[in-house]
Amino acid sequence: MALVSEGAAIARSQLVATTVTALVVAAVCGVIFATVGQSAATVAKVLASIDEAGTRTIVVRDASDEAGLRADSVNALSSIDGVVWVFGLGQATDVRNADLGLAGQAVPARRYYGDLPAEIQVSGRLPRSGEALIGSEAIGAVGVASPAVGLVGPGTDVAAVGGFQAQAPLAFLSRSVLIAPRISASDDRLRELYVVVDRAELVAQVATAIRLAVHAEAPQRLAIETPRLLVDLRSAVGGELIGSARQLLLIVLAVGLLLVTATTAGAVSARRRDFGRRRALGATRSAVVLLVLIQTGVAALIGSVAGTVVGLLAVLRLAGSLPDPAFILGVSVLALLMALAAGVPPALLAAFRDPVRILRVP
Repeated sequence: MALVSEGAAIARSQLVATTVTALVVAAVCGVIFATVGQSAATVAKVLASIDEAGTRTIVVRDASDEAGLRADSVNALSSIDGVVWVFGLGQATDVRNADLGLAGQAVPARRYYGDLPAEIQVSGRLPRSGEALIGSEAIGAVGVASPAVGLVGPGTDVAAVGGFQAQAPLAFLSRSVLIAPRISASDDRLRELYVVVDRAELVAQVATAIRLAVHAEAPQRLAIETPRLLVDLRSAVGGELIGSARQLLLIVLAVGLLLVTATTAGAVSARRRDFGRRRALGATRSAVVLLVLIQTGVAALIGSVAGTVVGLLAVLRLAGSLPDPAFILGVSVLALLMALAAGVPPALLAAFRDPVRILRVP
C-alpha cells in the first residue's frame, strides 16, 4: 500500500508525463471503439439478420407419416443442452367459419404441442384445451374482423379465443389456426418439430442428439433438416469481418504501446537521480519497477475510462447501437494492460541502472 500511495504521488508530481500517457491510452480506446467497436456493432447486426433466416433452427419432419413421431418428444428434446425451445405441430386439417359453412374460405388448422415461444405473439387470452388461436393472416380469410370466431372442419369443431402474429422461423403459421392440445396428449402424433438452439455453432451437435432423444416408432424415417448453408454463410461472414477488425485492433495497440513506452522512458529519465537515491538508500529493484508501473497504471486507468466513454458515444452516433458488454470491458482492460506492458522496459531500465554512476558528481 505504501508503494501504491507513493506511485500515485509520483504520477501527480509528473503531470506532463501522466497527462500524455492518459491521453495516449484514451486515444487508443477511442480509436478502437470508433473503428473496431463500430465494426463489432455492424457484425452483430449482420449476424442477427442472418440468424433471423433460421441459422439456429432445426426442423424434425415426419413427411411420410410413417415414423410415428410422438408428442412427448417435445419434453424429451427440451432437456438437451443448448436448446432454447421446442415446438411441435400435428397434422393439418382445413377449417372454415362456422357461420359461413362451405361458403367460407378454408384455412389450415393444426394442434400445437409445447409452450408458445416468444416468436408467437398472442393477442387475447391463451387457449385452453380444445380452444384455438387464429393467425393474423387467417382472420381476414375466414371473413371476420376479430379473432373470436367458431371454426368447423372434418372432425374439428373449435372456438378461436384469440389471435397471434408469428415471426421467423414460425412466420408461416400466421396463415393458420393453432389448436391447444388435449390435456393428455403424450401419444398424439406430430408431423413437425421445430427446435431452436441458443448458438448457431451448436446446430450440428444438437441435431445428432435429437436423433437419439426423439420419441418415435421409426426414427430412421424422420427427416432432420439443419440450416447448413446459412450456418456456413454466418461463419464465413463473421470470420471475414472479425478478422479485419482484429488486424486493425492490433495495429492501434502497437502504436499505443510505442507511444506509451516513449513517454514512460522520458519520465523515468527525468527522475533517474531520484531512482538512484532510492537504490542507494536500500530500495530493491522490484520496488523501483513497481513504482514506475504504478505511475503508468494510474495514468492508464484515467485514460482508459475517459477513452471508453468518448469511444462509446462515437460508436452510438456512428452505428446507432453499442457493442457487446464483454467487448467494451475487454477493450478497456486491454488498453490498461497495453500501457502496463509499455511501462516494463523503462521500469527495468530504472531498476538496473548503477546508482553510483547516476549520483556521481562530475
